[in-house]
Amino acid sequence: MGDFHEAIARANAEKRQRLQGLSDADLQQLVLQADQYASGDAALAQEELERRHPTPAAEPNSDASNRAIRSFLRLVLVLLSPFVGGFLGFILATAAASGWFTAWQPIENTPEKVARIVALDGASVWVEAASGKIYYNQYSDRCQSDCWVTVAVAPTRPVTQLEVLSQTCVGPAPLWAVTQILGECKLYPFQEFSTAYALRWDGRLFVWQYESGGEGPPAVFIELPCVGVMAGILAAILIYQYDRSKYQSSGEGGKSNLPTQANPR
Repeated sequence: MGDFHEAIARANAEKRQRLQGLSDADLQQLVLQADQYASGDAALAQEELERRHPTPAAEPNSDASNRAIRSFLRLVLVLLSPFVGGFLGFILATAAASGWFTAWQPIENTPEKVARIVALDGASVWVEAASGKIYYNQYSDRCQSDCWVTVAVAPTRPVTQLEVLSQTCVGPAPLWAVTQILGECKLYPFQEFSTAYALRWDGRLFVWQYESGGEGPPAVFIELPCVGVMAGILAAILIYQYDRSKYQSSGEGGKSNLPTQANPR
């Protein structure tokens, strides 16, 4: 009995040595045509193919760890997105209530280059030219031509029955290359009207006007944060679905490195 097993072992060793000299295609033929040849040859051919092209072993618990990390990140995304959206909405509401979305409007150029802004009263403004002359524009927010007239002096404080602050109540919106900004805020019973004039380095003038105040906080402090929260929830759902579908389409588990060949039959 021992001699029989030794003979089988020697025969298998000779077959393995012979199979090592075959190509992958010949080995695949032996595997695919196992019903026409001895099943032992097919098994040895499969063994030789696996020796040449080993399947990489998956790291222990790597797939489970990746799924756990992805699940945690999705949960964080879903929980944080509404808060981030609401916070961004609050920032936009603050900017809107401060008049940052109200643009500066250019004013018709004065006959001479302006040296400084002297006084203002709503849409009316007094400026001093480099020559020392005082120019007055009564309707700076809507006058298009022949707006400036020469006056003797500028008022130190406009005559008005309203309480006037020497600076804007909100804002003004940013404006670049400015050498001087002069503003005021007129306080009405339930409203504030801010006006500001800006002088650029090249002598150009700009006016900015904004109405604010009222009996309660502006509606934007309710509307924009709510819109931000809803946008954050929608963004979290879309990103979650995209990440999940991308992960599923990439496949799970390892793939065999064995070369494939279609069955000729």
